[in-house]
Formats: sequence, C-alpha cells, structure tokens
Amino acid sequence: MQFLEDGRAVIHAFEKADFSTVVHELGHVFRRQIKGDDLRILEDWSGVKDGKWERMHEEDFARGFEKYLSEGKAPSEELKTVFEQFKQWIVDIYRSVIGYGL
Repeated sequence: MQFLEDGRAVIHAFEKADFSTVVHELGHVFRRQIKGDDLRILEDWSGVKDGKWERMHEEDFARGFEKYLSEGKAPSEELKTVFEQFKQWIVDIYRSVIGYGL
C-alpha cells in the first residue's frame, strides 16, 4: 500500500495477493475516511492515543474487518456500524467498476 501526496492510494498486489489481501489493503484506505463519532469508536477499540495511528493500529483495523467479512460478527456492537459502512463502501466501488445499475 502506498499513499500519494495528492491523496490517492496505490495497492501493490503481485503473485501472492488474493481477495483477502485486497480487502485488507482497502481497509487502510477506508480507515482514513472515517470521521466523527465513528472514528472515536474505532480509535478506542484500536487503542489509538491522541489521534496518532501507528502501524499496529492500522493492521488491527484491517484484520478486524477481514474477520468481520469471514465470520459476519464485528468485534464489538459499536464497531458493527463502522464495519457495515466499510462493507457498503466496497460494494459501491464494485458496482461502479462493473457499471452495475447504469
């Protein structure tokens, strides 16, 4: 994953990448779009202090979402809303790529 200065993100997926790799990396992109109370909930769950996200916090969020997709259960009731938003974001991306509903 590479974040560019202009705000774009590039996912580098090569030979060993699979669907979970893409979902995981999209987690890093989506996390930067979370605001307000949802961000506070996420930061509390991840252990983020003073809004300073470290690699371990980023990885916890991405792995937590992967688990949510595979098991259908969020790590906490509060996170369910955040993870649902992430799921819808991925669905919206997919639909825009394939031209669904146009």
